[in-house]
Amino acid sequence: MGIQIDRSQWCKRSQRTTGHYDEQAVEYEGIRYQCRKCTRSFVFTAEEQQAAYEIEKRFVQYLPKFCKDCSGPE
Repeated sequence: MGIQIDRSQWCKRSQRTTGHYDEQAVEYEGIRYQCRKCTRSFVFTAEEQQAAYEIEKRFVQYLPKFCKDCSGPE
């Protein structure tokens, strides 16, 4: 089960596009991506997407460049 998308919490620029989500999408789902440093495959989780787009207000086409191991301490 994913986490419900609240587009009203996206930044204004994101609200004018769909990013990774079609207009019918109602939940965040994991997005598999590849780390640019170690090249391992990882998942950008629904929780991480909600935090990035609704709390941090990142543009909805944002994907992490590095896995957690390669991005260092937060």
